[in-house]
Amino acid sequence: IYDEGIVVGPQLQSVRISVKTDSGGVTGSVERSGKRVPKATVVLVPPATRRKNPQLFRTTTTNEEGEFSVRGVMPGIYTILAFRSLPPGEPWLNEPFLTPFLQRAQELRIDARSTVPVRLELIAN
Repeated sequence: IYDEGIVVGPQLQSVRISVKTDSGGVTGSVERSGKRVPKATVVLVPPATRRKNPQLFRTTTTNEEGEFSVRGVMPGIYTILAFRSLPPGEPWLNEPFLTPFLQRAQELRIDARSTVPVRLELIAN
């Protein structure tokens, strides 16, 4: 429903909606040349089939020690990237902007009630 919507018409007899609140997370650090990077932007990107739903994208910024944490993530497969700087707005929602960087990203699986540790290499854009 969140990705594609739902069409309600006269032939619809009943709708059952289940909402799960089990989420996962990811924690880690961002590095460049072996040194941690503070104030980097970390972007968690859903699979291509789910990118119409901006609620599935998650972002955060590394702290002064180059560490980050993202909680409350819907379980699934994601791609994660770290940038030094980005254009204003939410450029990761723009597929033409995002596509060139995906080859340098890491893919990870986030399961319910678990936290995935990662170490990211900064993408100097």
